[in-house]
Amino acid sequence: MSSHHIVRDDQEPALLIAAHPQSIEYLHQLLEWSPTVMVCQEFVEEAMLLGIKIDVVLCEIGQQEFYKMKVEHQLPVKFVTYNSLADPVSVGIKHLIDLSYPAVHILADVNDQLLDQLSQFENINITTSDGFVRWLYCHKGVFKKWISKGAVLLQEKGNNFTMNSTGKTTEEDYSGFRKIEIHEEGMVELRQEKPFWLGEYIY
Repeated sequence: MSSHHIVRDDQEPALLIAAHPQSIEYLHQLLEWSPTVMVCQEFVEEAMLLGIKIDVVLCEIGQQEFYKMKVEHQLPVKFVTYNSLADPVSVGIKHLIDLSYPAVHILADVNDQLLDQLSQFENINITTSDGFVRWLYCHKGVFKKWISKGAVLLQEKGNNFTMNSTGKTTEEDYSGFRKIEIHEEGMVELRQEKPFWLGEYIY
């Protein structure tokens, strides 16, 4: 697999690889957008084996020269360092915000702790996925999108929830989320008084 490394401005999205890619097909789809690719140090070798052109390596202070040798054939590569107590994903997001990136997609082992952590960042649009579910943070408490038949959405529960859909849907409780099944394609609009995470199963 390869990704085309082309000259981009910082209005392009970024891809942050912070876990083993569970779905190579989905990874292919993300790379089609020619994003800036940022990789946590633990996954540098795997990314290279997959033929991914790395733009930025997130590594601990003192490890820069080691990883510079690893990616020698891909240079120039930028290195963003952090101390051992810092969270590399947060460091990476702050770096992207400083560079005015509008959006980032994070491949990660998604759990409640990660979603809580990511919801603290308001100046960048964040999507994260584990290869099974793609999670989008709806900062303004609104999600509106044309959804295909057969899709399944998971919405974080909150107060004053409303849903409008031009097609047939059903919903049920699912481990603290609303599970919404789309039976007919159409526009789906979800609103809640506070920001929420919206998950969509990846098929």
